[in-house]
Amino acid sequence: MCLALTIFLEARGEPINGQYQVGAVIMNRVHSEEYPDSVCEVVGQPNQFATEIKAKGTPEEIATAAFVAVDLYYNYIPNAEVLWFYDPDEANPDWARHMIPAFEVGNHLFLRRKE
Repeated sequence: MCLALTIFLEARGEPINGQYQVGAVIMNRVHSEEYPDSVCEVVGQPNQFATEIKAKGTPEEIATAAFVAVDLYYNYIPNAEVLWFYDPDEANPDWARHMIPAFEVGNHLFLRRKE
């Protein structure tokens, strides 16, 4: 439930690939030694992910987020390089200066560490 809700809050209205990538960041963190070992603990960390519903979702948006979450939870193979993302139209976080863009999907820029 934590994964589906966070995908919905962070990426509803995004292309399905964008929803998968947001969920993949969460799953990557679960499998990283730098973050907690459960989805709910990862998404529950302060100031990491959206935590409030700003508008009511459509049944299709809710169903898509739930489908993506279940698929990722049971079938995802972690890629520990991509652990961060943000929406450049909504934020300009200081921490992003220390990262390298990996790719962009929809409104989100996905990042990895500088090597």
